[in-house]
Parts: sequence; C-alpha cells; structure tokens
Amino acid sequence: MNAFWQYNTFLFFRFFTVLLYTLTLFAGLAGAVWGINALFDTAWPDTVFYDLAAFLFCRSILRYFYGLSGTFFILFRSTSISEVV
Repeated sequence: MNAFWQYNTFLFFRFFTVLLYTLTLFAGLAGAVWGINALFDTAWPDTVFYDLAAFLFCRSILRYFYGLSGTFFILFRSTSISEVV
C-alpha cells in the first residue's frame, strides 16, 4: 500500500514540474512576442498568444507522458521512490 502512495506522489511531482516548466516557457515566449510587437511596431494578430498557449498545452501533455514512459519498470523493480526521483 505504501508503494501506491509513493507512486501517486511521484505522479504529482512530475505533473507539477511539467506545469511549472510550461508556464515559465509561455511567460518567456509571450513576453518576447509582446516585446517585438511593442518595440518594432509590427502588426502581428493577437491570436498569436492563443496559438502559443495551445501549442505549449499540447506539448506539455506529451511531455508528461514521455517523462512517465520509463518509470513503470523502475517502480515495479524498486521498493523506494528515491531510486526513481
């Protein structure tokens, strides 16, 4: 039963890490696009931010499952979550 809760903790930390990475990446890229629009007075549509958010959302879902792809074999083989993390 302890392994179940360790695995849930591991999944939560992976999800939180991917979420934090995605939000940081979106903030940086959106700030860069906004800066280019403001400094160079370009005529990019406002939908660029929605497209960027949709792309990063899809990428974060794929990254989450890619990050979990190798953990199942390690978790079944080990008895401690510290070997996985």
